[in-house]
Amino acid sequence: MIIRPRRLRRNKKIRDLVRETTLNKNDFIMPLFVDENMEGKSKREIPSMPNQYRFSVESAIEECKEIADLSIPAIILFGIPKNKDEYGSSAYNKNGVIQRTIRSI
Repeated sequence: MIIRPRRLRRNKKIRDLVRETTLNKNDFIMPLFVDENMEGKSKREIPSMPNQYRFSVESAIEECKEIADLSIPAIILFGIPKNKDEYGSSAYNKNGVIQRTIRSI
């Protein structure tokens, strides 16, 4: 007789630890692409990424309200600055696109 201990099924904590991955809305992070070159409350689809859009700072605020209404707990902001340089100076500019968006949100 062969005995196979079920060490990974012994109790609920271990079973939960090794079970298949499950996702729920608390695991999601919504990416937002904020384009400093866009004005007003506009959004534009990103051709290479279906169902993803570039937002102006103003429209990103509205999008964040909708995301919050869906109970999605987090966003990640990707900024598209007007001027790019080899140092990425817009990333630490006090009035950069991401900094302005965060203050507005």
